[in-house]
Amino acid sequence: MEKKRNTDIVGDFWSEKHKADMQRTVIMNWWEVPVVIQYINKRVCGTAVEGFSRGLNQRVRELCPDRIFSRGISVGCGSGFKEIALVEQNLVSSFDCFELSHERILHGEKIAKEKGLSEVVRFFHGDAFELVTTSESYDFVHWNNSLHHMMNVNDAIKWSKEVLVSGGLFYMDDYIGPNHLQWSDAMLREMQNVLESLPSRFLRNVQTGIPIIQIKIGRPDLAQMIRFDPSEAADSERIMESILEYFPQAHLSYNGGVIYHTALSGLYENFIHDQEGLDQLNLLLMIDGILADRGMNQYATALAVKE
Repeated sequence: MEKKRNTDIVGDFWSEKHKADMQRTVIMNWWEVPVVIQYINKRVCGTAVEGFSRGLNQRVRELCPDRIFSRGISVGCGSGFKEIALVEQNLVSSFDCFELSHERILHGEKIAKEKGLSEVVRFFHGDAFELVTTSESYDFVHWNNSLHHMMNVNDAIKWSKEVLVSGGLFYMDDYIGPNHLQWSDAMLREMQNVLESLPSRFLRNVQTGIPIIQIKIGRPDLAQMIRFDPSEAADSERIMESILEYFPQAHLSYNGGVIYHTALSGLYENFIHDQEGLDQLNLLLMIDGILADRGMNQYATALAVKE
């Protein structure tokens, strides 16, 4: 039997994950929580605006006032909702969107059709690095929570610069933490301390309602992670240094994540339904910000105009 390529394994994994996410009824992830999004946006642009990546989009407006980018490319676009949002916000006129998961492409094409954007938001199944070889073809290169899935981020960022026209914009909003989510000892200590300080009502398993009796934060099983999705944070630790190698003038923002991305993963339903929970969540985000300012960051943004 022919061994599957990494791209096929990744595509199959994200197709199955998409199906599971579409059936889920509880909030598990930070990007589904408006309070968390506002916190991140404030770190990026100074204002707690609403909407995923809206803080970074506001920074684009500040960096390139009144400009509408004519042709964007997005690698690992998922269902394309972020790219569709950029078109709707008149930041980008059109997108070529590349994705390895058939299921996510089908969902994205459905959304684009419903919004009347099928002609300007186009989906392609396959590896963008193999399918797009023409240099200086785009004026907007979009990476949003997909760059950390590249097996070699330096090559991906080098390619990004090559496909950009002079004056084009490199746009990145992504995970930059430890490779394969292998948290540092310092991160583990901070996460453990935070969870141990929480009242028990915030530590229920949100899918079963059963209290979590023993709190023990650890690293994901590395072998299992690589087996199911070898792309997960494969080379994420090199993202920021690689960006500065090819775009030394990049505008950067470091946006924390030790608490909101990792410590609180799967617990958000415990916080979002009453004021006590929201107050507690805001306090935890303050702690996340302190850790971010100390250099413990799992997420960051970058904008750079190609000279």
